[in-house]
Amino acid sequence: MEILGKEYALKFGLRSMFIYESITGEVFNIKTVFDEYVYFYACLMAEPSNPELDFEDFINYADEHPELLKEFDAALLAESKRKEMLTDKTKKKAKVKK
Repeated sequence: MEILGKEYALKFGLRSMFIYESITGEVFNIKTVFDEYVYFYACLMAEPSNPELDFEDFINYADEHPELLKEFDAALLAESKRKEMLTDKTKKKAKVKK
């Protein structure tokens, strides 16, 4: 995704949750709009190849580009479905081995 004229990739996983917790000082739990944007930012920061991005600049850009959150939500949903499929395959393999 493009932010401030630079390309960024999202990285979901433990690293993004650790960054979220580091920023908020709280256990990972998305319950507010603020939490969602912090997690979005954390997913950007979790990808080591991404350019640096100040949180304030990110929020200013997101405020002017509301479609950005829709793009993030779509990517999060796709990742969730991917992980669910992987989990289902693992469960099926475990049942076959019994």
